[in-house]
Amino acid sequence: MGANAESSVFYNRVKGELEEAVTPLSFEGLVIARPSLLIGDRAALGQPERQLEKGSAVFMKMLGPLIPANYRAIAAAQVARTLLARTPSAEGRAVVLSGEMQRS
Repeated sequence: MGANAESSVFYNRVKGELEEAVTPLSFEGLVIARPSLLIGDRAALGQPERQLEKGSAVFMKMLGPLIPANYRAIAAAQVARTLLARTPSAEGRAVVLSGEMQRS
């Protein structure tokens, strides 16, 4: 999803501010993940099930091909796999959008 420090949308603004804050730090490589709606086993994390999230995931599954890849729900495990694969060899700053994570 979008990240913009100037956004009027709180979530996008906070993500943008965070990206701006970590970018100047002296990392050899920085991988920034921008996943869409995260789905997964929240109970395993001790978090309550979120009905709206569950309904959105079902809706997205039914209409998946019609929804652009960057806006489709993505499994948290897939985001983790992408970060584990990309981070060790990262050089410079890389932004990985949800659609790219779904293809990897």
